[in-house]
Amino acid sequence: EDMVRAEASVKDIRRFIEEKQDLEAFAESVKFEVVAWEPAAAGKKDRARQYLERGRVFANEKRNYDKALSLFEQAETLAPEDYDVQFALAMTHWALGRNDEAIRRLEKARDAYPEEFRTYPAMARCLLSANRRSDALAALSKFDSLQPAGADRYHQAALYQAAQAHIDLGKVRRAAELLTAYIRLYPADAEGHYLLGKIFFNSGDKKQALAAFRRSLSLGPDDSWMCQDLGWHLASLKDPASAADAYRTSYTPGNRDVSVFVGLSYCYDRLGKFFDAKHVVIEGMKRFPDNSELEKNFRAIHRTIVKKGLRPAGPPTPIELTQS
Repeated sequence: EDMVRAEASVKDIRRFIEEKQDLEAFAESVKFEVVAWEPAAAGKKDRARQYLERGRVFANEKRNYDKALSLFEQAETLAPEDYDVQFALAMTHWALGRNDEAIRRLEKARDAYPEEFRTYPAMARCLLSANRRSDALAALSKFDSLQPAGADRYHQAALYQAAQAHIDLGKVRRAAELLTAYIRLYPADAEGHYLLGKIFFNSGDKKQALAAFRRSLSLGPDDSWMCQDLGWHLASLKDPASAADAYRTSYTPGNRDVSVFVGLSYCYDRLGKFFDAKHVVIEGMKRFPDNSELEKNFRAIHRTIVKKGLRPAGPPTPIELTQS
């Protein structure tokens, strides 16, 4: 449960990523600090809160749901009736694919705290996973009657989940209404614009979809998988420059899915940046040596370079972003 904080210069990180520096040499240039963690010897409620906050770090920032679950369970032993603990357990079980247990936890939270609005959008999504459509609609109706009018950090997540649930139900008009309210209350959040863009995209409104996706990207999203999806949508909307930025934003925090390499190389090819495209494909093939899409892209890009008699003007653009 201890955590390590590390700092290194962008130059050293890039040299290591590009395999121009071995691990031992790189380690010597990194400043490490072990952040030991022990729950403070306070009352049960305070210690439960510490386990809860620690679990949220593993769930929300590291996507390590097994570790988060163990911390939330320790919090439950200290505060078994705490709403936040039960809600965190429910959402973690859902993330781990344990839908029935998630519903059971949310029902327990709802029965103990019926006026807590956060429960109902989360429950609706879990109920939809169990094909309980009418129960999900009832939960969303309850959320509508309880949600606050103004901005609130818990309301933000709940409103987003409600919009997603309505999309899953096929009620895209209501989802768009909720997302419009979401963007009005939380204009600097990238996810609201992203999800609204997907509604426009799926309805065939390419102009509004493109505007929403560009706005989402401009707000600096930090979700790697969302950025990867942004890249695909922006490329589909014939904006390879923005799509390339989205794929690079996805890659920088550590997303190495094959789709990032395939998509980014495609975007560079469309932009006429053939050596950047070739560099991306080669990096992808190191990780996925038998991927047919990467091999196809490599052959096409290499053929273009040879046919046009091109020569590189300098080193290729790094895949990762280096502004900070």
